[in-house]
Amino acid sequence: MVLPKGNSFQHLTQEDIDVVVSHINSYTRKKLNNLSPYKLFSSIYSPEILQVLHVNEVNPNEVNLIPSLLTNQ
Repeated sequence: MVLPKGNSFQHLTQEDIDVVVSHINSYTRKKLNNLSPYKLFSSIYSPEILQVLHVNEVNPNEVNLIPSLLTNQ
């Protein structure tokens, strides 16, 4: 959704990828009992792992899963 199929990813920086991953993993899912993958992972594993991976929790009201995510930074 954020990075549509068929588009080149060559222009993306690591920071761009970190932002996209953080937004995707902060999106709540019914299959996870309305938790986000971020919340579920951080409840099982050490939060330091997410820091090392540069994954940050995004406020649910601010999750953006459309291509403009990378142009609105």
